[in-house]
Amino acid sequence: KMNALYSLYAPMENSDFYFNDKGFIECFERFYERRHEYDAVVCANTHISVAFFSTLNERDPETAKKIMVVSFLDTKIAKFYHMPITISAYCENSIYDAVISMYKNTKKQKYIHAMNFTLKTKLVIRESSGNKLPPPEEYVYKLTAKYYYGNRSVMYETNEEILMEYENDPDLKEIIVTENLLSSADELDFKIIWLFLMGYKNSEISDMLYVSIQTIQYRSRVLFKILGVESKKDFVNILSKYICIEKLRRYILDTQSEG
Repeated sequence: KMNALYSLYAPMENSDFYFNDKGFIECFERFYERRHEYDAVVCANTHISVAFFSTLNERDPETAKKIMVVSFLDTKIAKFYHMPITISAYCENSIYDAVISMYKNTKKQKYIHAMNFTLKTKLVIRESSGNKLPPPEEYVYKLTAKYYYGNRSVMYETNEEILMEYENDPDLKEIIVTENLLSSADELDFKIIWLFLMGYKNSEISDMLYVSIQTIQYRSRVLFKILGVESKKDFVNILSKYICIEKLRRYILDTQSEG
């Protein structure tokens, strides 16, 4: 991906790439020194995008409003996050078709050792910074040139002795756990989360969703456990960092209309 970008955009220099060797914050600090040189940033995945936006917004909210972030891996947290993150990802249906095809072929021929599949990709364009409307998706695809690998490539050496494991990065850990929570939640869980963020009590939520208060209490305990907290206050404090209430509300309404 780095070399594809490098080949596509001639003005890009090797110094425009920032690596997470010692962890996210060390990588961010190096970018922060040159932040005014960029109007867009491409992140390796949406977890890093959320950490990037959160940290930049704390340090320099004006730049956070102006800069556009593009990322890979379409996740729940990317849908609900306060700042817009445009995503390049594989189409889910394309993945499902590949899995089904793999299953059928291995059932017929048990001695297959490997299979190759071409997955379709999608570009999930979200509103741009500065409240500008995003360009139509077809327009973007039409203008996107077919990249080629030129003679130059990104020069980078990894130091295994200082390399921090992604899951253990303190600035990403909370984001990853929040994504785990959102990925495991069902329709009722999302409604409970939404109403928690809105400030409603368990008894009020029970009446609004037409379920018993015991159900609300049980669901709450499961959600708290996934996030690693013991109280509703801590639960809300963490999720409010990463979830826009209005985006979650729209998601719930869209899910209901699809059902």
